[in-house]
Amino acid sequence: MRLVGVFLAAALLSACVKPQSELDQGFVMLAERDYQAASAHFSAMHAAAPTDPYVNLNLGVALAELGLTDEAAKHYRTAIATGREAQVLTVLVEGQQEQRLTTVKKLASVNLEKLSE
Repeated sequence: MRLVGVFLAAALLSACVKPQSELDQGFVMLAERDYQAASAHFSAMHAAAPTDPYVNLNLGVALAELGLTDEAAKHYRTAIATGREAQVLTVLVEGQQEQRLTTVKKLASVNLEKLSE
């Protein structure tokens, strides 16, 4: 499955309560394909900020990679609903970082679509 995770967001929404470095820590776990650790990390962040689009997208990626597609879809839908203006500069695709200016909403939509493939 070719899922996309978020790294180094350009503009944080006011609803985002966690510092960027915590997102980066989780992103490193995704890049290292340690999906269990990434899931635990983003789940803890989600408990503190359940509508954060960056957290929901990355938690969705970790859960999808663990085969928990129903849970992943739930988080992708939250990211879509809250991530319209949440910009992204770097994404992770198949373990490789790519520079790409996009939004969380667009990435979550792509990932949600890929769950049904």
